[in-house]
Amino acid sequence: MALFHDEDLNGDVYILGGDGEVEQKIDLHNYVFPETGWPDYKGDIRPAWERKHYITFIRLNTTYLSDAGRSIQVAADVSYIRWLAVREGLVQKGQDAKTFFCKYSEVLDVAPATVSDDKWDAEENKALKDGVAARLTEGRKAFLRRHFADIVCCIAFVFRVRGHHYLDNTQGLYDKLWTRSLHKTEELQVTWEILATDALHAIFPVKLDNYWIACARAKMIAGALAKRIDAAPAGRAAIAAVDKGLSDVMMLFPDVVERVPEAYAELKRIKNVIGNQRWIGSVNARLYGAPNLLFDEGKIGVLASVVHGVYNTLAEGSALLESKALQRVAHTAPVTGAVIGRAALRATQSEKFMLLGTPVQQRDNGQ
Repeated sequence: MALFHDEDLNGDVYILGGDGEVEQKIDLHNYVFPETGWPDYKGDIRPAWERKHYITFIRLNTTYLSDAGRSIQVAADVSYIRWLAVREGLVQKGQDAKTFFCKYSEVLDVAPATVSDDKWDAEENKALKDGVAARLTEGRKAFLRRHFADIVCCIAFVFRVRGHHYLDNTQGLYDKLWTRSLHKTEELQVTWEILATDALHAIFPVKLDNYWIACARAKMIAGALAKRIDAAPAGRAAIAAVDKGLSDVMMLFPDVVERVPEAYAELKRIKNVIGNQRWIGSVNARLYGAPNLLFDEGKIGVLASVVHGVYNTLAEGSALLESKALQRVAHTAPVTGAVIGRAALRATQSEKFMLLGTPVQQRDNGQ
C-alpha cells in the first residue's frame, strides 16, 4: 500500500463552506512605513533600495513593536524579516488590498521624524537602540537572509493545508516541516507563532502562494517544501484522501467501484471541476478569487467508507487512516465500508489471489 502523511493530505479541514481565516486588523501585524520619502514600485521593478531606507524601516518597526510589548530581541528579528519581505516586494506600501481579494492592507504610515537621528540617539531610547544593534549582528542577519525563503514557504504551506497562518495545533506541523527541510528549530530563536503573525502575516495570500510557487520552480527552497506545492488546500482534504486511497485500492480490486457507481461518478465529476484550479473549494477560496466547490458529501462519504474499510482491514498501520477528514466523511456510510472491507479480506485469502505473485517468483528463479 502507498504511504501517506496526515499533514500532506490536510487532515483537519474538509467541511464545505468553512470560514477559513477571518480577516481582522491586528495592530501587531502592521508593517510601519514613513509617510514620505519612500520609493515606489513601478510594476514588478524593484526600487533602488538605499541604506537610509533600511535604517528608517528598522527603526520604525522596532520602535512600534517594542512599544506594543514585544521584547527587543523579537522586535529586532521581526523587523529585519519584515525588511526582507519588503525588499522582495512581498509587502509594499500603498498597495490596494482589493486587488488581492482582501479587505485591507496591514500597513501603517507614520511621520519619519518619529525616528530621526536625534530621537533614536536620545538617552531614553538607549536600551532599544543598543538592544537592536546587539541582536542584528552580521551573523544573525545572514542567518535570517539565508532561511527567509524557507520560512515564508513553510507559512505558505501551513496556510494552504490548514486554512490559517497559525493556530495552537499547527505548531507541531511547523516544527516537523522545518526539521524535514533539514533545519534545526532551535536555531530560529523566534517562534512560529511570531513568524506567521507579526513578521509575515501582512503578505497578501495571493502573493504568499505565488512566492512559494516561484521559489519551488527556481529551486530556492528545501525539497520538503517544493514537493508539497500541490498539497490539497483546506476544504478539499476529504476529496484528496479519497482519491489517493481509492486509486490504491483499485490497484488490487479494480472492480470495487462497480459496487458504488453513483459515488464513483461523483468523484470523477469533482475532479473534472477542480482540474488545474489551485484554490477552488478551499476554505479561503475568497482570498484568491476562486469559487466554492459543491459536491454530494453523502456519495463521497460512501467512497471514503470503502477506502477506510479496506485500509482498516488490510493496512491497519497506514498513515492514511490517520486523516481526520477521511475519518469524518467516512462516518456517513459506515456499513458500506465494513462490508467491502470484509469482502476485500476474504478476497486476499483466496487461492486465486495468492497466485498473483507466482509469475514474478518464477522469473526470479530463472524459470
